[in-house]
Amino acid sequence: MKRYWATLAVGVAALAATSVVYGYEQSFLLLNGAAFSWGDLVFPHLTHLGDGVILTSLLMLGLWRQQPGLAATALTAMVFSALVVNVLKFQVFDEWRRPMGVFEPETVRMLGRAPEYYFSFPSGHSTSAGTGFTFLAFAFPRRGIVWGMTALLTAYSRIYVGSHFPLDVAAGLVLGATCAVGAERLLRKRMENYFSGLEALDCRRWRIAVYVLASAALCVALSNRYVGGWVG
Repeated sequence: MKRYWATLAVGVAALAATSVVYGYEQSFLLLNGAAFSWGDLVFPHLTHLGDGVILTSLLMLGLWRQQPGLAATALTAMVFSALVVNVLKFQVFDEWRRPMGVFEPETVRMLGRAPEYYFSFPSGHSTSAGTGFTFLAFAFPRRGIVWGMTALLTAYSRIYVGSHFPLDVAAGLVLGATCAVGAERLLRKRMENYFSGLEALDCRRWRIAVYVLASAALCVALSNRYVGGWVG
């Protein structure tokens, strides 16, 4: 976990420092304008890892068989972080506009579907990434650098595709990681005790139900993203 936290901390600090040095709005122009050929191919797809439904479904499919207690805790944390970020976006910081609502369209590199103009802070995708990849670090701590880098790149993709300012994604990562840590400390042991006490048949029923629901949710979410547009 130390490698994960170190990786995440360095990335968040870099995003925050960029926002401080260049300003909330100008820092976006700096990073959004730093385009490169492979980024145009990778980031519009990588950004979907920050979709709450997609990432939650992947977590359930990847963790439930071996660590159902941790997976159930992750599910709870993902739902809670989504509720928190939506309250912040739509009630507390509802007047914070996205880059397309601040700058002239020609100054923003926008990749994906129709642009959004409002509800910028904090980034919902980055919050989901902060929560989900922290749980992957709990599950597989030896790969902490991988999970940390993936969380940061997912968050950075929100800047690259023109959806959020750097401070939005930095705040989202911190919020998501905080929700993950809180849920892990409060719920993980209880969830593990519950599932370890179930009969084999009940465990199998749980697993089948989770796999079916997670697979269906993943298919619907991916269909919505790719049929309805690339970026949300």
